[in-house]
Amino acid sequence: MNTAGRGGENARTAAGADARKLDRAVAAVLDARTPRELKRTTAELCSSVAPRDLEDAISRRYRPLEHGLLEILVPFLRHGSARRKAMRWLRRTLGELRRWKDAGSWQASSQGPNVTFFCNPAVATREKTLAVGFAGNSLHLMVPTYQVLHALGSQRTDLLLLSDPERNYFAGGVEGLGDDPKAVAAFADAFAKRGGYRRTIALATSAGGLFGIYAALLNGWERAVSVGPDNPENHPSLRDGLKRVAAASKPDSFAQIRICYATRNAYNRENAEAIARILPAAAYFPHDGPDQHNLLEFLADAGELDAYLRFHCFDESPGQR
Repeated sequence: MNTAGRGGENARTAAGADARKLDRAVAAVLDARTPRELKRTTAELCSSVAPRDLEDAISRRYRPLEHGLLEILVPFLRHGSARRKAMRWLRRTLGELRRWKDAGSWQASSQGPNVTFFCNPAVATREKTLAVGFAGNSLHLMVPTYQVLHALGSQRTDLLLLSDPERNYFAGGVEGLGDDPKAVAAFADAFAKRGGYRRTIALATSAGGLFGIYAALLNGWERAVSVGPDNPENHPSLRDGLKRVAAASKPDSFAQIRICYATRNAYNRENAEAIARILPAAAYFPHDGPDQHNLLEFLADAGELDAYLRFHCFDESPGQR
């Protein structure tokens, strides 16, 4: 009698049953109809499963959530003192997802080390914008990626998200993309050209902010939206590269370089002033709301993220769609 084989089969059957049970628990949260029901189902979900199992269940249902949401959520759930905060945050997040009508239209795929591509394959690329995302040290665009996808919209945008796991501001190249900044920028530009997109923009945050500006100018992209970029004086190689591409760029290209930052944050304000000494003709958008570095998180908490990103990426006024 092959008891080992039977044991393995039983384990797989049990694992499959557990996965289905967990999927049903996630579905119960997503399908909750009232605030009280949402609170109850979220509490049951968080108290009955291990954090990693919860991560797997959510990512199976919403693939794009693997980027941003889960690496923030799971550490909270692992520590009892933070579980209540994590539950409130998860409840709000899943409530947002229930209202996100085109969530299922996004597909995520790896394009190699440190590159993920989000798209709606049902919409032709010639009708869409490619947003090339240059992530910060959190390895996402300041907020969970699903929030960025929701703002951009799957009918008109694809997102190519690049990250630098060495946290070196893309200054030393990135594994799988290129050994230097110019090669990384060339990788993104080649991807955009192969796709035949109507337009290409850089959407860069924090530690990826300077490089997003550099890549957009070097490649002649239509726009760069850089949120909370770092001080170029802290990164001599990027500073010098930025000066070179700026000197070679057409004068009218600088108006489409958008520097967005929280002006009450001294660090962000000083960084923007340093960039202005290199790119005086760029467009600067100080926001006087938060005193924190993470402007997009502040806007998300205030319910203003969608309108903010749509304005800067598409010149869309609030209420326009």
